[in-house]
Amino acid sequence: MARRSAGGIRSLLDQEDHTPYHILKDPLMNKGTSFTAEERNSHHLHGLIPGGEPQSLELKCKIAMIQFHKKTSPLEKYNFLHTIQDSDETLFCYILIHHINEAMPIVYTPTVGQACTEWSYIYRQVPRGKQKQLLSLIVPLLTIPSYRRLSNYR
Repeated sequence: MARRSAGGIRSLLDQEDHTPYHILKDPLMNKGTSFTAEERNSHHLHGLIPGGEPQSLELKCKIAMIQFHKKTSPLEKYNFLHTIQDSDETLFCYILIHHINEAMPIVYTPTVGQACTEWSYIYRQVPRGKQKQLLSLIVPLLTIPSYRRLSNYR
């Protein structure tokens, strides 16, 4: 599989011929309802994702934050954000960047400590490394003025 680069999702999709299954299961390639009509056609995604006009990253973030605020405990919020990360990592990073004061205490200290102690109860299929791996993804994004990775999302 091709390495993921700062070129973003569009360049990753164009590097190799991927099956629709592979695209939708890879959190770095999956854009869910944000795939354009051209992308849906070229990657044979019709019927696999909801139809209609592509949703912008900003709209998807707004919808996700409404759902986030409905969660009652930090651990529920942690599970919610990591479910997003497991399906659409670009949206996950966008939420962290634009809602850092709300999201970072959930995906990092102190909630991650509780998540570690309750790991056997919240285990998900997608394996993830320690939070240092997460920060290694987020910190470079915060330092790139143009947010190149996010600009290729739409």
